[in-house]
Amino acid sequence: MVEFMSTDAYTSTCSKFERLCPRLVPKPLWGVSIAKLVRMKAGKLASLGLGVEVAEKLKNFWFSLPRGKCAVCGSKASDVDELWYYYMDAGRGVARLVSLRSLCSRCHLAKHIGRASEIGRFEEALKHLAEVNGITIQHARILLVGVYSIWEELSSINTWRVEISEGVLPEDIRVSVENALNRLLE
Repeated sequence: MVEFMSTDAYTSTCSKFERLCPRLVPKPLWGVSIAKLVRMKAGKLASLGLGVEVAEKLKNFWFSLPRGKCAVCGSKASDVDELWYYYMDAGRGVARLVSLRSLCSRCHLAKHIGRASEIGRFEEALKHLAEVNGITIQHARILLVGVYSIWEELSSINTWRVEISEGVLPEDIRVSVENALNRLLE
């Protein structure tokens, strides 16, 4: 059993993936993201308690984020990556959004290697993951065993809450967006 009471569940594995670490999203959290909120229509956002003004501020903020240079490999960035930490608190899972960063499509695919596998691009993602971390493909495969083990444990947790760290979003919308993400879990 992996110990992750007050620290990120992927900490030990990510210390071995030095530049880019795949943090697989636990199943109960699939579809819970800022990116999803940004793509939602006003009616759905309203049902989550996100008013028009907050929704507009969130969308404007999201689309104003820099996408110039990949934070991992330095190539041209195209995506905004949400960096989430997962841990346990009082018997339930906590997903904490700790930062937003620019990634190129290859690094983003490698970070979400579980999704890459679902869409038939696992080998491509694995190769890039190994390359960017300066390790062999075989070593990356071995390390991924640990990643998938952690993911299995996290996915078995039924009760989750979402938190957004201070400084990730503009403070005047952070709590409202956090509440909307938690409503997506209901």
